[in-house]
Amino acid sequence: FWSVAWALIFILPVPILTHSPLGRVYYPGLPAVYILIAIGLYIFTRESLRALGSALTPLVTAVCVTFLVWIPLFNFYIYFNEVDDFEDRQMRREVAEMAKEAASEDNFLALVSVPRANEALNNEFQMIELFMLEKLPIEQIASSYKNVAIEDVLPNLANLSDRPKRSILFDNKTTIERSKRDTLMNAIKMCYPDAHWETGNFFSRADLTADMLANPNCTSATLTLENKSPSLFEWNLSAGSASKLTLTCEQFVSERVWIEAETLNLHPGWQTETAFAQNWGGDGFLMDNFGSLPMLFDIESAEGKPIYLWVRYYKRTVDDYPAQITLNGKTYSFDRAGEENLNQWVWERLGPFETQPGTNTAGLNRPYTGNPQEFMAIFIDTFVISSSADFSPTGSNSLRLPVKTFSFPETLSRGNIVFQLEPGSYRCYAEAENEKKPIMDSLGITPVRSNEIELKILP
Repeated sequence: FWSVAWALIFILPVPILTHSPLGRVYYPGLPAVYILIAIGLYIFTRESLRALGSALTPLVTAVCVTFLVWIPLFNFYIYFNEVDDFEDRQMRREVAEMAKEAASEDNFLALVSVPRANEALNNEFQMIELFMLEKLPIEQIASSYKNVAIEDVLPNLANLSDRPKRSILFDNKTTIERSKRDTLMNAIKMCYPDAHWETGNFFSRADLTADMLANPNCTSATLTLENKSPSLFEWNLSAGSASKLTLTCEQFVSERVWIEAETLNLHPGWQTETAFAQNWGGDGFLMDNFGSLPMLFDIESAEGKPIYLWVRYYKRTVDDYPAQITLNGKTYSFDRAGEENLNQWVWERLGPFETQPGTNTAGLNRPYTGNPQEFMAIFIDTFVISSSADFSPTGSNSLRLPVKTFSFPETLSRGNIVFQLEPGSYRCYAEAENEKKPIMDSLGITPVRSNEIELKILP
């Protein structure tokens, strides 16, 4: 009776009057339940002592007092020894607190991450902004931090914001691009040796003053190499200067053409991507969507010889819908990878294809007629074209020439170098370094390596 009466008086009116589910007042209603329990215990104890008589009253009182003291102590032990503080909660709390510590009107916070990757610095923006609100007004939050790609941190650190100070937040736990993150952290330590570091279980933060940001001990630069004539190369540094430059060339034993798939003109249903897989070449890879249309690209053939086409692709599930390459009326399928080759990049050779002298148009297609709910995209990284049946993109198909080294008494940021090459096909790249003030690439690697260029020297 009393339980029903207590519920009618203290628990049920609130959800009824507010038109809310009973569960909404479960916790607010607990104190009323505790009071009812306490009243019941008091009445039970009083009547029990009256029935037992005065002789046993001290004993019963001692037992009750012992029990009442034991309950809070036992709960205190449980709270600190048997309640789990789950790792994701610890991570979320740590990243939010580190962001709050860095928040100020004269500081900008860079979150080092891989765009669109499933990682904490991309996902926990709500917690980051919530904690930053403790130190900044809401209208300044959006301009106080930014997710920055790993490759963009060093080159753009000074230009991320007009604010004079910087904080750089790194994820210590994620395995996504782990080596790049570690390399960048080491570069920050070398470029800004006086930076203040806060290291937690999940994240690390480097804090730079305005003076540190304006006077780094290194320069992040991009080295560009161009071939102006058969024996003349032009190089250019985007920042800083070099005291030494090397030119490395390899001569191809067999002719081949290397095509990064993401550089092709996109057709409906195809897109370039950098997430979902690692260790791709170039600037990303090609990914299809359900209902994609054939994608056309040109292949140049000087002599009209039969060719072989190698494809580097990545599959995440086994299905019966392979992709296809069609050239001059002949079609070959690929991506028949079994379970043992899933979730990794695989090379597969297609051909031979007959070609005509000049331009030949090839088609990439994936005719998927299965259940749209079960569709899983294929990733395509690279095409390699060769007329040699013995060619392998993973084998040694080139001969490395002796490295040419050029030293400059006065450091230079650009210049021309002469390197005589015999007739043949070559791939070359340059590397630049500065012995006094280091120059490094976007990840902090020195010497700075240029783009690779391919050239053909005619007899």
